[in-house]
Amino acid sequence: MKAQITPSMDEFCQLGRHGNVVPVFAEFIADNETPVSAFKKLDGGGYGFLFESTEKNDESGRFSFVGIDPRIVIKTHGQRLQIFELGVERRTETTSDPLDELRNLMARYQFVSNPKLPRFSGGAVGFLGYEAIHSFEPKVPTAERDELQLPEMIFMITSSLLIFDHRLRTLKIVANAFLDDGPLEKLYARAAESIHVIMRRLAKPADLPPIPPADCEIQPAHSNFHPEEFKRAVEQAKEYIRGGDIFQVVFSQRFESDFGGDPLDFYRCLRFINPSPYMFCLKFGADFALVGSSPEMHVRLIGDAVEIRPLAGTRPRGDTSAQDEKNAAELLADPKERAEHIMLVDLARNDVGRVSGFGTVRVTELMEIERYSHVMHIVSNVTGHLRTGCTGFDLVKATFPAGTVSGAPKIRAMQIISELERTRRGCYAGAIGYFGFDGNVDSCIALRCAVLKNGKAYFQSGAGIVADSSPHSEYEETVNKARAMRKALAMATRITPSRRGECGCNASDIGDFKLRELTLRLMRGENLSRAEAGNFLDCLLNPVATDAQIAAALTSLAVKGESFDELAGIAEAMRNRAVPLRSRHARFIDTAGTGSSVAKTFNVSTAAAFVIAGAGLPVAKHGSRAATSRCGSADVLQALGVNTAAPPATVERCLNEHEICFIFAPLFHAATARVAHVRRELGVHTTFNMLGPLTNPAQAPFQIVGVWHRSLLERVASALARLGVKKAWVVHGADGLDEITIADKTYVAACSSTGEVETFTVSPDDFGLERQHFDGFCGKGPQENAHLIHAILQGETTKTTSAARDLVIINAAAALYLAGVAPDLRYAVGLACESIDSGRAASKLDALVRETNRKP
Repeated sequence: MKAQITPSMDEFCQLGRHGNVVPVFAEFIADNETPVSAFKKLDGGGYGFLFESTEKNDESGRFSFVGIDPRIVIKTHGQRLQIFELGVERRTETTSDPLDELRNLMARYQFVSNPKLPRFSGGAVGFLGYEAIHSFEPKVPTAERDELQLPEMIFMITSSLLIFDHRLRTLKIVANAFLDDGPLEKLYARAAESIHVIMRRLAKPADLPPIPPADCEIQPAHSNFHPEEFKRAVEQAKEYIRGGDIFQVVFSQRFESDFGGDPLDFYRCLRFINPSPYMFCLKFGADFALVGSSPEMHVRLIGDAVEIRPLAGTRPRGDTSAQDEKNAAELLADPKERAEHIMLVDLARNDVGRVSGFGTVRVTELMEIERYSHVMHIVSNVTGHLRTGCTGFDLVKATFPAGTVSGAPKIRAMQIISELERTRRGCYAGAIGYFGFDGNVDSCIALRCAVLKNGKAYFQSGAGIVADSSPHSEYEETVNKARAMRKALAMATRITPSRRGECGCNASDIGDFKLRELTLRLMRGENLSRAEAGNFLDCLLNPVATDAQIAAALTSLAVKGESFDELAGIAEAMRNRAVPLRSRHARFIDTAGTGSSVAKTFNVSTAAAFVIAGAGLPVAKHGSRAATSRCGSADVLQALGVNTAAPPATVERCLNEHEICFIFAPLFHAATARVAHVRRELGVHTTFNMLGPLTNPAQAPFQIVGVWHRSLLERVASALARLGVKKAWVVHGADGLDEITIADKTYVAACSSTGEVETFTVSPDDFGLERQHFDGFCGKGPQENAHLIHAILQGETTKTTSAARDLVIINAAAALYLAGVAPDLRYAVGLACESIDSGRAASKLDALVRETNRKP
């Protein structure tokens, strides 16, 4: 079917005079397509979103939106800013708040509105996490624990958008043309082709498995609070209220449950049992997904009309209509609930008034009952008119976070939340929605929302604590609010995939179907995108993938050769799965290399780590056991007496207190054990040989990386640059050594956070060292290597240790120079020699042995 494209080419050129983003679209009758089926068909495993809504009395909201294939993704974590634009990543440090960064990005676009399109037809979609408040209000401390490791803000700007109009039963496919991308004729043709591509993808079957009945038990879930611990925290909050610090505070607990299924299946179950005004499924590539059904608006801006809808006061639904009405009457008559709600309405009026014109703030609804699947709430509605000079970004800042998830006064309440909850909330209690190109904003509070990450579902619920709160009742309220999520999880885990293989067998019977597809593409020589590479890793680690599939996939990628984006995408996905390790040091280094060089010398980078640490530069050494060689870093360290299986807390303490630690990869990247035996049986180089230096859980800002072949230099350096390393040298000796060699010149690819990669060579002469061949200690096992390293660190001088010592010194010196500890390479050599001769290098080994073996 040929689509009727609007506007015409001539009209498009006319519209191009009024802005630099022009929507091009086609309209269809949507009698055989739903937002869910469309999202399923268009989901390529990357970034995308689905927004739906129900209004009062469970009626469907008029519009649903599906967005795919973003041209831009912007995310922040602390001071780190990442922007992915048209496949190119830029990383930098930022001193402004997250919303200002998004505002600056959106300022480049002048959108040409079309009256035939609804109020949202393009813009930035994503979420602002609760912890973003620390950028707006520095008086609020950040909780130390950050188990979920989520960005504080992440938004995507998609070129393509599907708009379902449920009233007219139509579907509009919108392709926004960004006029700065090229000539108008080409952009119009590209937009039309994008529409036709989406049409072809929609013509395929959706392959949606049926949802099971809702008669199952709720999913078991583990809370981060024991019930008695939660109640004691409620009493602590009441002490603050009695002391006059606050009037109210919202205290929450986080639930965790296993879930390895499709986020869309979870969403389908949740929307069935808990329809809400704000329903969403957002996928952020291989990193994580957000699924939710939130009852509460955060803020809405249409033109200059501001609306906020406080929701506070909760009761469970009744088993009968009579019981339901009785519960509603009790809720409205409860003086505690009424007082709490009125206080939050006043807080909403104050927040809206901060950015509204004088005298425009109104309460248009007061204390009405709205019902949801498992609970009912009291709601009110506050409106205003945006003051001249303010924008939607100012409005969100003025109202963030909502008083209904923080408390009053807000700042002191949030300080108490950080103290009592002790862990970062992440997405929970933040805002999810969009900033439109045309300035409109619509967002909800992140409630009834699950983070799906690393085979787990995380969801959180809270209760408003006031002076006369009952700790038991507040605990039960949080449990009741979480019931819909647990029920949806239980349903979703019972869904059986309907996808079948070509021979009629279930996909699970033949391993991972997606991995087969990706492997076939690699065998054809196709490169994967960064997001697809992250999915590739997920498929490799999927329990249903067979050993044969894993071996074929790893071999196919190795034979094709990893692209920069493939390496970065797989490494990023591994980093996101890793147990985090926090360093108090602003400057530290990792010396992990790929190993497996033809030279097969002793563990030079491991020995150099102690010399570097002894010279005053902390080292977070990442490594594992040998997979394709005789002796890995973990093997030799164990022979030296280090407990390489020390728990993460011990490893973190070693780094922060003793400036040296060993990060045993299998403990911090537990999921990779899935492929370890396949790698050993293959016995050849695979992508995983390169991942060690790219996936340090501490994310060291400086790195010296030895690689087994010269062809890998720029590939690994470019991947490190994409991953945000501050400075790194990727090295390969002309004699085949995967270190800086003392026998010949060494090839270097240097990279930095700017993204640039520079290639050059260094020689022993540059370090002030004599060239000498080193062939007296090759191919030995852990005990022999440990003996040699111990002799070097003790300063012993023999014919064998002399050359080995210089090999260690030249590599340690490069690290000290790279991290700025030494002004030049020759000075760095002096620091490395002093580290050994003074005994400080040996003392670092002693400290690591002692601390990793210490009894708890």
